[in-house]
Amino acid sequence: MADDKDDNVRDLRRLAKRYGITIQSPPNAQQWPAVHQRLFESISKIGDQKFDTFCASIDIRSNDEPWREQTKYRAEWLAKRAARLFNQQRNESGWRFGLENDVLRRFSVEVACPKCRARIWRSEIEACINELDEVAANLADRRKNRKSCTCAPNDRPQDYYEIGTNPLFDDRTQEVIFHDPLLRSQLPKQEPDRVYGLQETNNFEKLLSTPMPSALANDADITLRELVRSSPFRDGVEPLLFPFLILEAKSGKSSSGFYEIQTQTAFPIFALLKLQEDLLARVQDSGVADRPLIWFFANRGDAWRVYGCCLSDSEPTRYDILHLWDGSIMSKDSSLQLLLIVDYIFDWARDIYRPSILRQLKSLVTGSTFDQISLTDDSDIISMRRNISNWIQAAPSTVAGLDFEQDFGEHNIASTPDHQSSLRIPIPNTKLGTLRSAALIETRVEGLFITEQNVTKLLQLAGGEEPARQLLNFLAKWNELLLLTGDDLDDLEEAWMSRSRFATESPAPSTSSEFYVLIETKTFMNTSWTIVRELTYLAVSKEAFEIIFTYANYKIQHPGRQLVAKAARSCSKTVLIETLRCLLSGSPGQLFIAATTCICLSLYALPEKKRSDHAPPIQTLAFGNLRRPRLPEFIQKFHKIGKRKERRKWIIPRNVYELPPKERSDWLKKRYPEDRVPAPEDLSFIRNAEGIRLVSEKDLHEEGRCARCILGSKYDEKPHHFTASGPNVFSAYGLDLVISLNLADDDSDRHDICLFAVTDVPEVAGDKELAVIVEDLLQSGHGYHTIRHPIPQGLRRSIDLRGGDTIWNLPLHYRPFTGKERIDVTDWVSELKSLPILDSAKKRSTDFRWDGLQMLLHYLGKGKPWAEAVREIKLKDRSTSNNVRSDVYVQSDKDERRRREEAGEMVEPRPIIHWGPFPESTRGD
Repeated sequence: MADDKDDNVRDLRRLAKRYGITIQSPPNAQQWPAVHQRLFESISKIGDQKFDTFCASIDIRSNDEPWREQTKYRAEWLAKRAARLFNQQRNESGWRFGLENDVLRRFSVEVACPKCRARIWRSEIEACINELDEVAANLADRRKNRKSCTCAPNDRPQDYYEIGTNPLFDDRTQEVIFHDPLLRSQLPKQEPDRVYGLQETNNFEKLLSTPMPSALANDADITLRELVRSSPFRDGVEPLLFPFLILEAKSGKSSSGFYEIQTQTAFPIFALLKLQEDLLARVQDSGVADRPLIWFFANRGDAWRVYGCCLSDSEPTRYDILHLWDGSIMSKDSSLQLLLIVDYIFDWARDIYRPSILRQLKSLVTGSTFDQISLTDDSDIISMRRNISNWIQAAPSTVAGLDFEQDFGEHNIASTPDHQSSLRIPIPNTKLGTLRSAALIETRVEGLFITEQNVTKLLQLAGGEEPARQLLNFLAKWNELLLLTGDDLDDLEEAWMSRSRFATESPAPSTSSEFYVLIETKTFMNTSWTIVRELTYLAVSKEAFEIIFTYANYKIQHPGRQLVAKAARSCSKTVLIETLRCLLSGSPGQLFIAATTCICLSLYALPEKKRSDHAPPIQTLAFGNLRRPRLPEFIQKFHKIGKRKERRKWIIPRNVYELPPKERSDWLKKRYPEDRVPAPEDLSFIRNAEGIRLVSEKDLHEEGRCARCILGSKYDEKPHHFTASGPNVFSAYGLDLVISLNLADDDSDRHDICLFAVTDVPEVAGDKELAVIVEDLLQSGHGYHTIRHPIPQGLRRSIDLRGGDTIWNLPLHYRPFTGKERIDVTDWVSELKSLPILDSAKKRSTDFRWDGLQMLLHYLGKGKPWAEAVREIKLKDRSTSNNVRSDVYVQSDKDERRRREEAGEMVEPRPIIHWGPFPESTRGD
């Protein structure tokens, strides 16, 4: 009998070899196909997780990530349960019934809280996105906006059965796989222990029932279901579509080892891969980034293995079964790793695999290429519902049990603070002005994160030598360079966003490598009158910097390497944490003041270096006021690469693939003599995040109690950018007016007006009562003045050409209203009262429009009081004003010429400006 069994295994192996099925073990990363490299690397990274390390951070992260504690308990339970089954010497059924459902439970349950519909689970590592289109952008946005459950711990679901079943995936147990007739005659009946695939939801049913275009169906009247085989099992009422995970189990005492398990499952894996391969072959001009992939779990008692099964990059095509992970789940480390791997595959199946299959099917139905297909209106996923297109039926209702994604609460409006929900006053529906909350803050992170792993690909995509020189010259210009580790940068991002590791497009892994880092922060008001706090950084690892230097390929010696090495100073985590605590504090009044002033800061080390050959230890980080931000525009040049699609699409006839490699290469070179510019695959250099939060008086920044400010005061008379925020920041109403030039549309003759409020404001029944408050504030004679960002492209280009730069760190942001501003505020009062707005000739006054504002800020920046600055401007005639304008911009012109001439080869001083004095007049209540 044993000999017959061995013969059967050998026969299956030979047959598998004939069909190009290869089983590669142990792990060999060099054999991984490039298209799946990052997915498999993530599995490898999970395999390095340790139970003790994972559990150490649960207490401080449990509020934001309530699922981590449950994962810990599941891993402990799984290890104990496996040890008990091992001692009981269970058979195969005993092992399967005792553990399998618990290991794979993630595929059976929902991940949204039944009360608040926010997330009660999120994968420890989220599956990477290979595509660079609106679908990928939509997924990235949804991931950024996913909210964790905020219910009290006692109100959260304590059992999986409280949550509900998963509506997107299903499984089959020991059902026969149907191969094509030729192969079926050579194989025994094959029934995998378990297979997971896609449920036939509304979207799939709608697509598969669609009649096919006559050209694709050879003029036959058939549906997509009849044209494309979507299930390996016998047809049923609710078929399991395009399975992606297969499991085969044996008992620990079985005579069959992993060799037999692999051989037994080889052809079922082949059948599942063929479903995806055949579908892909039918898609026109396929631009599908995610190629066929099947996950295979094999276990023999307590020993588990995970495989990735895919098509090789070689020709002829092989069907490779690649060993990725193994472990004994009697160990807490291995049980944790296995659960996290299941979580990761579930995340991949929901966010990447399922949408890719839907897009391919929709491509066949519509006749459009894959790149043209959008799923931003996928009605099976409630967070993607917008305008439902005609190929998807409308959602019938929102009652439980319908075809919803398990995370349908991730865009729950009630859980996301907005201006209206944080105010007691209704926002008026008027054109000339609006109302906003000073407590609502938008936070952003924008980073360029260059590592040894991604720098080569980034430089190749950007153009090679020239971008390398730009990076080198840019780093060599500044003496604020800090040395931080990759883990420090992760902490910086997490703290700034007030949450755990934020979701980015392909976030880079944490690392202890040292990085050269430049950091800037901005606090301003955007064009929608929301206060924004933004952190921007450029980080280049030391290893990546050396590669950049090599790519720069200077023919003569370049001083950049020495300049960067001398300028960079190591910053401890303690100093960084104290700086973050200082920067992230701030009451609504303090942040309101900073935003109206358009604060733009650079972080630099104190004490400053006095000699080039000695760098004292960093005691604290200081904030330098910048004349203009330096990092965003530079960083965006490289971020845009991530949005670029392939420049050329190669259309290659099928018969060319059949040519020998040499002839095929010659054909391609002749047909396409120029190298194509591929779309980027690794986006780990892009670090973007944004979110909304509410601040309160509890967040007040106090210099006398701030450790960073106390240290900074030894070196700087004004250690922080916040001004004192006493009760007179806002009027007695708890509201105040802010005026800005209307740069958002063509009506630039008028100012845009916003009434900002704190949370403690009086009840206002309607617009007419609000008009009374605005009139009273106007009579006080003073108001806040700001410039909203971003500045429109055309105006910004004009500013750059003229050398203007007075748009950040505005002097005297609280000052009297001009005559034109009084007219515009009065017009808004009339609009609030539903009165006609008079059309007066004096409204065309152009006092203090952009050029006038720049001149005014120029004089205020020199320390002149408001009245004197206005008097000097009014005393000058037009020709003199032109000279004044020239004086305002001349220094910036010189700086710009110097910058271009030097091309970044010399270190420039920090561009810090000083604030002008405040007006002598007091606040008007």
